Amino acid sequence: MEPRCPRWLLSLRAVLSVLAISVIGVSVPGVPASAHEADGQPARIHSGSCGSFQGVVYLLTGVGADTTRDGTPVPLSEQVGLESAFQVARSETSVPVPLSEIVEDEHAIVVYESDEAMDRVIACGNVGGLFTGQMPGVVMPGDELAVVLAEQDGSGFSGIAMLTAAGRSTEVHLYLADGLARGARGEDVDHHDAPATPVGG
Repeated sequence: MEPRCPRWLLSLRAVLSVLAISVIGVSVPGVPASAHEADGQPARIHSGSCGSFQGVVYLLTGVGADTTRDGTPVPLSEQVGLESAFQVARSETSVPVPLSEIVEDEHAIVVYESDEAMDRVIACGNVGGLFTGQMPGVVMPGDELAVVLAEQDGSGFSGIAMLTAAGRSTEVHLYLADGLARGARGEDVDHHDAPATPVGG
C-alpha cells in the first residue's frame, strides 16, 4: 500500500504549479493567452454610407498591420520596380458572410487614423462599384467588387478595396497610399514619407 500524501502538501503543490505557470508563461489548454491586437490603421465595415455611417458590422485587419486580428504574423511586403512608385499599405481579412449579403444592404468601408484617434476617418468607401462576375445576376466564387476608398478630412490617404466572393465568406483586400490625389494633380509628392509597410492578413 502506497503512503498517502498529506493534504497540506497537495495544496502546496497546487499553489506552486499556478505560480510556475504565471512566471514562465506556460499556456493552459482551454485558457486563451492575451491576444495581441493587430496594429496598423484601424479598418471597419460599417452599416450605412460614408456620409452617414452607423454601427460596426465587421472588424478588418489594420491597414499596414504586421499581425492579423488573431495575432498571426503576416509576411512582409517588398517595394519593387521604380523608386518613384507610391508605397502602398495593405490589409487582408476574411469576412464570414457572402459578398451578395454585403452588397444587398448599405455598407461603408472606413479606415481610421490610429487606435488612439478613432474619431478621425482618413479614408472611406461606399460598398458598390465595378463588379466583375462570371455569370450575370449570380455571384460566384472568384467574382470581384472594386470599391474606391476616398480621402477624408484632408488626410492625403486614398486607395481601393477589392471584395472577392469566396462561397459563404468574402475576402476583403484594402490598398491605401498617401498622396495619390496630389500626384494626380501633378503636384510634387514625396512617395517615401512613410516606410514600406507589411502585408495585412
